[in-house]
Amino acid sequence: MAILALTTRRQHHSKLQRGQTELYKAQRRALFWVLGTFYIGFTAFQLGKAQAFSRVYYPLHEMMFGVFTVCIIILPFALATYLYFVIKSIRESNHSKMSLSGKLTSIFILSSVVLMTMLVTYQTQEVTTSGVFVVKQKLQEDHDYFLLLEDQKIEVTRNEYQLVEENRRYAVSFVWNRNTPYRGELYTIEPIER
Repeated sequence: MAILALTTRRQHHSKLQRGQTELYKAQRRALFWVLGTFYIGFTAFQLGKAQAFSRVYYPLHEMMFGVFTVCIIILPFALATYLYFVIKSIRESNHSKMSLSGKLTSIFILSSVVLMTMLVTYQTQEVTTSGVFVVKQKLQEDHDYFLLLEDQKIEVTRNEYQLVEENRRYAVSFVWNRNTPYRGELYTIEPIER
């Protein structure tokens, strides 16, 4: 009778371990989906913003934003699935401590997700402005060169700085960020005949 009880207890323990192993594998697969979707979306967004793609082959530029959009749609479902398995694992697990490698992995994943989210959030606030502007003033700060257009301080190269004249009209295109509205970066500048 004691042998039967011991065998039954071992079988129960074995089933419990198999269940936790399967749960761990499912949680790990869900994490790979979350991270894969997130990193692919981030990379697609960065490549979509790269001017080289839009200048060389514009449809590739558009496809990158399409990939980013698909990732944004998939990510909440992958994250919900992952959180489901994490909560289920916590409820069924007797282990309250995480290993050092698990902690380091979690810190790396969390910090990379936070940093990339902050970067994408900042970048989505970028605005491109084009029009005819009068260069009010040329500014030089250390080794940086700027043009003052209305209230915008636009960063330019040294060559552009030397070629532009104050109080003259130019067709200008520049990008600026809503978080730093008084600073921008020049895309193009062409003089307008007087």
